[in-house]
Amino acid sequence: MELKIIGKKLKALRLTHGYTQQYVADMIYTSQSVYNRIENGDSMSIFKYIDKVASVFKVSVDEILNSNTPVHKKTPIDQAPIFDTITILVHRYEKTISDMEMSIRDHQNAIKNRDMEIESLKKSIIRT
Repeated sequence: MELKIIGKKLKALRLTHGYTQQYVADMIYTSQSVYNRIENGDSMSIFKYIDKVASVFKVSVDEILNSNTPVHKKTPIDQAPIFDTITILVHRYEKTISDMEMSIRDHQNAIKNRDMEIESLKKSIIRT
């Protein structure tokens, strides 16, 4: 299927769901500019993200790639604006937690290194 046609279908799915490009980009862990190029049919990246995009729109990969398949409507739970907001917040929360855990590990390592330096200095002072 031609990239432009896939892009048009993705745009139709996005608009049907009431999503922004930024929202879809966040959900598939890419930038809005990359997703924009996918929707415009200017990027082969769609094949990297096809499974995630299908999941966001709750359709199969075949439904995206098959030009004869109509755009699916949303399920009732997905129509609630709070559902989308909560999903975005959960993704951001998970990323923040991951970033914080990495920062804590970095700080713990820095403290450990400083403690080792202090012990070394203490031994040097005791020797003199």
